[in-house]
Amino acid sequence: MIAGVILAVGLLLLPFLKYLIKDASDIPADVNLHLVYVLYLLQNVSSYVCSYKHTLLTADQRQDIVTLLYTGIRMLSYLLQVIVLLLRRDFLMSLLVNIVITILMNMAISAWVTKKYRPVFQVKTTLPKEEQLQIYSDTKATMMHKIGGTVLTGTDNIVLSKFVGLAITGLYSNYSLVIGTLNNFLLQLLGNLTASFGNAHVELSTERQYINYKRMLFMNLWLAGLITTCLYLLVDDFVVLWLGDEMLLDKVTVGVICSQFYFSAIRKVTTSYVDACGLFVKDRWRPLIEAAI
Repeated sequence: MIAGVILAVGLLLLPFLKYLIKDASDIPADVNLHLVYVLYLLQNVSSYVCSYKHTLLTADQRQDIVTLLYTGIRMLSYLLQVIVLLLRRDFLMSLLVNIVITILMNMAISAWVTKKYRPVFQVKTTLPKEEQLQIYSDTKATMMHKIGGTVLTGTDNIVLSKFVGLAITGLYSNYSLVIGTLNNFLLQLLGNLTASFGNAHVELSTERQYINYKRMLFMNLWLAGLITTCLYLLVDDFVVLWLGDEMLLDKVTVGVICSQFYFSAIRKVTTSYVDACGLFVKDRWRPLIEAAI
């Protein structure tokens, strides 16, 4: 259902693409903007195909398996994309390779999870009405968090391409890629403790939980500060080594980007606790207010 909604909304935006790009005339004649957009949309949608069963591994605290599987998928996809780009110089084909690999690997992992947790999928009973209503309530609150988070962090390129232009958007996307990788690193390190926090919420006293929370939050703040400092000092040198001097942004912009990363990074542990303890409803309006601002 989620994949279908994303696909439908994405296709509805297709006719408005030209209004979201300030300098659409600068796009090379041999690049079909609408086709590229549709392929990126399918690439996003493909990540949802057969992936819902993977959450069993996270709930079972086998995040090591999840990380290994997704790393394997990414490495295989990147390898094949590099080969396609070297041999064919075909950008669209490289996108197609990523879509096909993602779908096939998700299907394979889904089949493996079904086999590994066979007793779970043999259960035919349904949850009591009260529990179903609680899940629906939590799901709606979670959607508010996701919508707010997407508006806040996922619309940068749209705003930049509309009001500044594709050239600056391209420069920013290089920095965004580095920051996105660091965010994923922190998420793997701190965000995947959700199942452990959930266990602690059930088994430990409130006082003990709070002590653990403060210790984890201190580690979160320490890591975020260290990584942000290193990011500001080193990211320009990395971009020069990677892409050259002409791809640099000015220092003020880099400082703002690093600040944005810091404010996101310091919330990883708190977000994990909200997820683990089912507190989505408590602050469901916060992400929408944040996105609106």
